[in-house]
Order: sequence, then C-alpha cells, then structure tokens
Amino acid sequence: DLALFLTLAWTCRRPSEVLGLKWGDLYPSLGGKHLYRYYSRSQQKHLWANLDNRVYDAICAYLAASDRLATIQPDDYIFVPLYPERTAHLHADAAPDPNQPLSTRTAAGILKKHARKIGLDAECAHLRGLRHAGALLRYELMKEQGAADYVELQKLLDHGSLRVTMTYTQEVLEPSTTPDG
Repeated sequence: DLALFLTLAWTCRRPSEVLGLKWGDLYPSLGGKHLYRYYSRSQQKHLWANLDNRVYDAICAYLAASDRLATIQPDDYIFVPLYPERTAHLHADAAPDPNQPLSTRTAAGILKKHARKIGLDAECAHLRGLRHAGALLRYELMKEQGAADYVELQKLLDHGSLRVTMTYTQEVLEPSTTPDG
C-alpha cells in the first residue's frame, strides 16, 4: 500500500496512469536514478519522467513482499490485487487473472481503509488527493528555492496548457483562506 501511495504522490500522475504501470515501464538510467514511462493524455504519446530512488525501492519492496520480484515480467502490471481469488465470485465464468491491474475502486478502498485506521474521515480520502499533495509539495519546494516554475509544474501534472496549470495552482495549491472560499 505504501508503494502505491508513494508512487501516486511523488509522480503526481493520475491514478489510472499509476495503476497502469507495468514492470517494463521502469528503467534504470545513468547515475543510479530511475525513469518511468507513462502515457501522456495531453500529448497523446508515451513520455519519460524521473522516478525517485525511494519510490523505486518501495515498489521493489512491495514486489518482494508479494513474492513477485524474482518472477515479474516486463508486461506484468506492478500494482495488482494480492488476492485475485477474492473477486472470483464477480467473474464466475472465468478464473481470476493474477496480472490484472488494481482497479481504481479497489485502490480507493485501500486508501479509505488506511484513512479510517488513523482517524481521518474516509469520505475525504481520495486517490486524486495524493496527486494534489505531491503537486503541493513540489510547488512549495519551488517557492522555497526562489519562485514557482509553472512550466515545470505543467509538465509534472501533464496539463495540456499553462492556463490549466495556473487555474489549478490558484484553486488547488493556493486556495483562498476566506470563509466563503
């Protein structure tokens, strides 16, 4: 669960993009850093981005804990249900496929379960919130280093235009603190 949440927050990718990651989408690069490949909705093509070593290590730990690290193949999804037989009753006419990606609904349920465990309102826990949290962290780091780079933020969030990023920044990253919004 940590690997999934960390990947969502650090990459700032949409939940469907993270849940659709396959082992072959992760690549080591020069200097001990890793890259990951994702499909850009705004550019309608596959792109590469840096993947923090801590995220890569968390993914490997998740795969090792589920006894998949030694046997995972490039076309295998990274985030899969660990107990696919639990959904067998939903597909009575076919055996469960262990290489189906975790559904957005199931991932959201996992997040809500953890929110309840730590005393948060589970109805307020959303996968997209991890994307927002990651973007907010990056935005704050940019501001600490001088100024926010909106073009870099646009690339990070895969927004189709700078205008969308500016609106996102105003509405999500810097919401008004007045009582009426």
